[in-house]
Amino acid sequence: MFKAMLLDRQEDRSTARIAGLEDSQLPDGEVTVRIAFSTLNYKDALAITGKGPVVCKFPMVPGIDFAGTVGTAGYTAMLCVQAIAVHGVKPGGGDVLVTGANGGVGGVATALLAKRGYRVVASTGRMNGAYHDVAS
Repeated sequence: MFKAMLLDRQEDRSTARIAGLEDSQLPDGEVTVRIAFSTLNYKDALAITGKGPVVCKFPMVPGIDFAGTVGTAGYTAMLCVQAIAVHGVKPGGGDVLVTGANGGVGGVATALLAKRGYRVVASTGRMNGAYHDVAS
């Protein structure tokens, strides 16, 4: 169980409360992160107050700005790592190119591959601020 701010819709207004949630309540494909630090940004404030059309589906846990440790990796990223192993690519057998490496799936795939000892070459379409160090 974990605690989270939960937004819900009651009649014509948004409500916010701190709720205890189980992992089983998360949508399929979500990643769990042990949060060390968090903040609410402008869009979160719009969602909480109902002042903007930010929330697509209720209930919703707001907040995307945080620092923490990934507890469970995304299914899609892990499929990529498993496919490499199935095709016989082993650490030390050459570089592995991850495209879209600064996105959600690419970032997790880069971290998973580096952790398993692969030498990762990360590619991104962003011109600035796209460099991250990943320790093996």
